[in-house]
Amino acid sequence: AKMNVTPHISVDLGIGKSNISSVEPYVSVMYTLGKSRYAYFGGKHSENVMTSARSKMFDKVKRSDMKVEYYWEQDLR
Repeated sequence: AKMNVTPHISVDLGIGKSNISSVEPYVSVMYTLGKSRYAYFGGKHSENVMTSARSKMFDKVKRSDMKVEYYWEQDLR
């Protein structure tokens, strides 16, 4: 689980499990040069605008144009 403690410092806690070794907990503290908009101390906790679940689902979808290439084979025997 990742938590932005301040706009520049985030903490990541979790459990790493691999096929070779047993379960190992990990803690990662990261400092970023950029600023996070949301943080526990010194940042916003949520958006000010109320939105519905439907708009959240459809606003994040990235649409792209479909591109089709033409391909043919010619037999030169």
